[in-house]
Amino acid sequence: MILSGKNSGWCGYIYKEFNTLFGAGITNWKKKEDNADPVVMEQWQKDQALPMMVYVQNGNDWKYVDYFSLVVDTASRNMIMELDLSSIKEETVNIKLETVYRFWHLDYAALEFSENDIGSSVYINVAKADREGSNEKNNLVAKDKQYTYLTGVQAIGLEFNPPVIDKNLTSPFFLVSSFYYHSLKKYEGKAKTMELLQFRTKGAFTAFSRKKYNDINADLEKFLVRK
Repeated sequence: MILSGKNSGWCGYIYKEFNTLFGAGITNWKKKEDNADPVVMEQWQKDQALPMMVYVQNGNDWKYVDYFSLVVDTASRNMIMELDLSSIKEETVNIKLETVYRFWHLDYAALEFSENDIGSSVYINVAKADREGSNEKNNLVAKDKQYTYLTGVQAIGLEFNPPVIDKNLTSPFFLVSSFYYHSLKKYEGKAKTMELLQFRTKGAFTAFSRKKYNDINADLEKFLVRK
């Protein structure tokens, strides 16, 4: 499956509204989350449908397949996912995409059914990772909790040495990475504990997003000039 899409500006707004609920305690909460069990955190995000959840219909049931992570950017990008459709008996393939209310904008969706031999995938480690004169290669060659940290407007240049490719073949390249980021925005005030406790409930983010959207629309309607 191929999707082209992006996170909406509304997604960023709701993320900030959620952080506001923590008040000045947002820093301590982030430190706690950094040390939380990744499996538990991933399940919470899936329960909230923060990523783009992908389901395939099999008979009368919808089977969860995988998800596309939040792209944390309003720039559109292409995303791919391999789907196992071997158990689907129907001629028509039905796919459901599910996420938080108004969090994504999708521009294109397609399935590729080619039976051509796509060969094998080869991972090419970074040959050089230059960050302001410092080679960060050792921090980026493996997923081992050794990070390169970028702040402000810092950038890092990556160099790869791909293998010799048959000129008669077309070989696509995909950048695979693992990272996280923190917003440095400061918040004030006390935490709104009762509101935060609601996010322990499955689907609470959609309810939160929908309510915020409806409340803003209701406020805007007060300023409309009706004829």
